[in-house]
Amino acid sequence: MNLNMRFILSVRYYLFSTVSLFLALLYLDEFVARFFRDHAGYSSVWISEYGRQFFAHITVLAEPQYAVIPASLWWLYGRYYRDETIKFQGRFAFMCLSVTGLIVPLLKFIFRRARPSLFFTDGIAGFFLYKPFWFFSAKYASFPSGHSVSSFVFLAVVSILSPKHRLWAGIIATLCALSRVVLGAHYLSDVIVGTLFGYWFAHFYYDRFFRHDHEHIQSSAVRV
Repeated sequence: MNLNMRFILSVRYYLFSTVSLFLALLYLDEFVARFFRDHAGYSSVWISEYGRQFFAHITVLAEPQYAVIPASLWWLYGRYYRDETIKFQGRFAFMCLSVTGLIVPLLKFIFRRARPSLFFTDGIAGFFLYKPFWFFSAKYASFPSGHSVSSFVFLAVVSILSPKHRLWAGIIATLCALSRVVLGAHYLSDVIVGTLFGYWFAHFYYDRFFRHDHEHIQSSAVRV
C-alpha cells in the first residue's frame, strides 16, 4: 500500500472530508453560489467576464468524453506498438474514468439535488431522494459534480503513474473543479464530494486491480 493510499484510509482524511462537507452544506454552499452569481462581470479576474470565459473553457477539459477518449487512444497506441508501459497507463486511466463515469450518474439519480440555478429562479434547493424516479432531470443532478470526479481521477492517475507531474495535474484538476462553482453549475459541497471521491476511487482501484501489473511492468523494465 503506497503513501497516498495510507493517507486516504487514515482518520485525518475522513475527518477532513467530514468537516469540509459539513461546513459546505450548512454554511458555505448558498453563500458561495450567491457570491459568484451576484458579482459576475465585476473587475476581479475570478468573476469578470474574461474570468468566466476562462473557466468556461477550462471546464471542458473535465468533460468525461474528453477525458476518456485520450485515455482510450493512449491504450490503443500502446497495444499497437506493443509498449507495455503505455498500454498499462492507458488502460488504467480508461478504466478509472469509465467506471466513475457509470457510478456518478447513479449517485446523481439517487441524491437528486437541485442545482443552484433552481434556487435562484424558483427558490428550490436541497435533495429530493423521496421523489418518484420520473422526477429526475438534469436540473436535479447537482450532487456530486461529475467534472470534479473526472478531474481528480486524472490527478490521482498522474500522481500514481508520473509523480513528478502531479503539481501541474493538481493545478489543472483544481481549476476544473473550481470552474463548476464559478459558473454556477454546482454548489461547493458537490465539488468537494466529487474531488474526494474521484481521488479516492482511482487509488482504491489501483490498489485493488492494477498494482500487481504495474509492479510487474516496472520490474521488467529494470531488468531490461
